[in-house]
Amino acid sequence: GREQLIPATPREGFARVFTWYTRRLLRKRFHRVHATPRTLELLREMNAFAGPAVMCCTHSSWWDPLVALLFQRERMPLRQHYSPIEAEQLARLRFFRKLGLFGIDPDDPRVLAAMAEYIDELHQRNPRFTLGITPQGRFADPREPIRLRPGAAAIATRLPEVRVLVAAIEYAFWQDSRPSVFVHAIEVPAPAPA
Repeated sequence: GREQLIPATPREGFARVFTWYTRRLLRKRFHRVHATPRTLELLREMNAFAGPAVMCCTHSSWWDPLVALLFQRERMPLRQHYSPIEAEQLARLRFFRKLGLFGIDPDDPRVLAAMAEYIDELHQRNPRFTLGITPQGRFADPREPIRLRPGAAAIATRLPEVRVLVAAIEYAFWQDSRPSVFVHAIEVPAPAPA
């Protein structure tokens, strides 16, 4: 049941202020945030898309959620965004619930059913929602082969006419004393329903 999950409590006003803070923080800490032209085009398409979306993202740094938040809020403002986070982290950082994050225990075998039920509810409330997920389920060096956990595909198969994007975020020093953020996304075929 749903006791395996801490639900999100999105608050638009809080998200607007936190986005402003995130934008300032990224400008201060990074030289620039770069995204490929196709990535920006895809995000524009997704903003206009009337159905559900799943966005799978690499997870090499604690900056990833902030970068994703900025892209979601600035490039896909018409969509409602949700993402799972470890319940233990969410208990410490409760304000993330106001940004659309919900808590799970990724090692609990019952959590996938609870998450699927929750996603079904979110989809019924708002067909234009996006589930952002790091399918590796842990921090991983971007040079390592990606080992996916089963959640993202299982959720995507439940959503009718879902679009699935895969995004890679990387941080590197280039010609400046501060690092740059590089983002590239592609669309992949949605998995067939089981």
